[in-house]
Amino acid sequence: MNKPEVLWLNNPFDLSDVTRYPVNDSMTIQQWLDGHGGEFRLNRMPTVCVYDGKELMRAEYNLLIEKPVCFVTLPTGGDSGTNPIAAIAMIALTVYTGGLAAAGYGALAAGGSFTAGMISAGIAIGGAVLINMVFPPPGLPSTASSSQG
Repeated sequence: MNKPEVLWLNNPFDLSDVTRYPVNDSMTIQQWLDGHGGEFRLNRMPTVCVYDGKELMRAEYNLLIEKPVCFVTLPTGGDSGTNPIAAIAMIALTVYTGGLAAAGYGALAAGGSFTAGMISAGIAIGGAVLINMVFPPPGLPSTASSSQG
């Protein structure tokens, strides 16, 4: 028989990112949560509780911990505010900056690596400004007031 313990899986895609809490006394899932700050963690991130092979609702946390209990924090994903096209454009700019600087350096045929570095930096900065003008970063949500950041 498995020793009773609570497992908190922080990332369902990385099974090594688990925190184990041995349960020495007879207690319910809710009692364990009350004693270990679990309510804060449950309310902060979407989390599923699995006990004896089934997902539990919070109303069912009165079960005694006799087998391992697993809390799985679900990934949220969602809108991070980044534009994938802008990200691809920045990657392309980074890749091609070196080639453009080399071409510019060859055209100048004077100076040294400092000149090539300055050309490369100028192209990168100018390209980043241009990309941010075409794909501006997101502003505050329409539901936010000026006091919310």
